[in-house]
Amino acid sequence: MVTARSHIWLLGATAVILLVTGGCQRGKKEVPESKLSSQELEHFSLRQFSDRVSLEVTGETAEMTADQKTAIVQQPGFSLKSADSLIEVRTGGEGRAEIRFSPQRQQMEAAILEGKITVTQKALQDKKVLMEATCQKLTYEDREKVLLMEGNPVITRDHNSFSGEKIYYYWTENRIEIKGNVKVLVYPEKTQAP
Repeated sequence: MVTARSHIWLLGATAVILLVTGGCQRGKKEVPESKLSSQELEHFSLRQFSDRVSLEVTGETAEMTADQKTAIVQQPGFSLKSADSLIEVRTGGEGRAEIRFSPQRQQMEAAILEGKITVTQKALQDKKVLMEATCQKLTYEDREKVLLMEGNPVITRDHNSFSGEKIYYYWTENRIEIKGNVKVLVYPEKTQAP
């Protein structure tokens, strides 16, 4: 049996699409609809759009809580897209994510990813890498549009490097805030002869 569910919410300038599909279950009994939400599902995908940004969360498997407020996703992928750049977040094979939903707003409010995390931000026009980062834990807060990196976070821009205990990256503002044991290596730009 192949099971598929999809939900679409339209709220003002925001649209949320949640696609969760269950893989083939050979030789298993059919699962009643009331118990499906606590089942492990394959090929998780969540897409959320607003007037300024869009986000997508994918995963190999996911398990939704009975109250539909949280999904635990294995091997997650996460991307954020604005008018001029794309951020892609990857975890290693052991990576996992907790996706929290707001029933009042009917959309994702936070994603907490753990594992060997790599973050790459590219310009949409020329695909130039604008920023790269690594960390062990990344929390994305949708309302603030902030990526909180923890667990030996390091951000690299051009040849410049930023690290600390916590790095807050306000990606729509292109602003970094570093807290605790701050280390910054900034190289002056090369001047060109007239």
